Amino acid sequence: MQKRELSIQFALNILFGTGQRLLQLIVGVYVLGYVVRKLGMEEWGLVVLFTGIVTIMSFVQLSASAGLGKRLNEFHACGNVVQFRAYFSVGIILSFLLSAVVCVLIAAAITVFWPLFAVPAHYATEGRIVLGAIGGSIVFTILALPSIACLQATHRVDVHAQSQSLSLLLRSAAVVILFECTTPSASAYAYAVLVTSVVAFLQLWIWVRRNIPEARVEFHEVTRARVRELVSFNFLNALGTVNYSLFMQAPVFVMRHDLHLVGLYGIALQINSIVRGFFFSGHSALLPLMVTLNSKKDSKGLMALFVVSTKFFLASSVIVWAWLAIVGPDILALWLGSQQDLSDLIYALPLLVLVASTAIGSMPAAALAVTMEKLNITEAVGGILVIAMMTSLFVVVEPSVLCKI
Repeated sequence: MQKRELSIQFALNILFGTGQRLLQLIVGVYVLGYVVRKLGMEEWGLVVLFTGIVTIMSFVQLSASAGLGKRLNEFHACGNVVQFRAYFSVGIILSFLLSAVVCVLIAAAITVFWPLFAVPAHYATEGRIVLGAIGGSIVFTILALPSIACLQATHRVDVHAQSQSLSLLLRSAAVVILFECTTPSASAYAYAVLVTSVVAFLQLWIWVRRNIPEARVEFHEVTRARVRELVSFNFLNALGTVNYSLFMQAPVFVMRHDLHLVGLYGIALQINSIVRGFFFSGHSALLPLMVTLNSKKDSKGLMALFVVSTKFFLASSVIVWAWLAIVGPDILALWLGSQQDLSDLIYALPLLVLVASTAIGSMPAAALAVTMEKLNITEAVGGILVIAMMTSLFVVVEPSVLCKI
């Protein structure tokens, strides 16, 4: 792509990505409030608990597409179809292996490790169904990673945004229909999530198959060196996601003995996801553009893009924190209903929003770190901080929580 084409596609990616996030903000917020009001905070906590468990199990999938997408972007930029197909084939193999590992872990969680989750006996069957269905949805998300990487490599993030928008609308419609036509339950919500994940996977796979001729599987080009190289880079890239996921999900396990608290924390996670997700469309468009500029040895253009984007994201993060810290409590009461006990969530809201704002401000730096493959030090420091936090949670906080139950 020439600079003009890159600029146009970058603008389209931002436009569609922002549109998708606006849709998520409007529809997602409404549906989440609807689900919480219908299920109650305790049964919603069941969904949050097992979503957290599955997220920890499958942390690698959250960043694997970025590593694969970077490699495919480099080969696409220089027109190397052989290498593109070779690494695409490696990505297909790794996605199947990772999905198989997640399936085994979910089966073990449902059977062998079930007592560790401290789920009340009257939620045992419901909990297993929720865990299985949400786990299944993650498996299809993992299988879609090579397709997502191809879209990142060819600067067609707009297609992924459209797919996410369609999935959101389908899931929202399915949830409302199931809740209105049957008894509202956590398992019905989980089934809706599973079905829409399957639809999203098929949609992306069909689009990539029809529109990206380079995306063809050639297993004879798969070598140990390529597998090792991609896995090693993805491992470093995944550490950032591991750190963030553990940081966000670890409190769920500390609070698992009180599903009401878990439900409140789940609302906080959704707020974080919505706020970060609104700006992540910019990150998704920024990363492939940075990779392309770096592949073309345009260091001046790369640094200029980094400086401008950093200023924008930092200013946005400050505005987001100030706005939600001031009006957040009133929004929560209006959103979830005055009958819900939200006092603990309102008390913690400024700190929770601060975490989301910090993540927003660091998005350009994260994209540049992936582009330049400078991940070792930052992820190691992040890992140390997460270990310290989890130690304090499980050694100091959890015993005090258990004493109060």
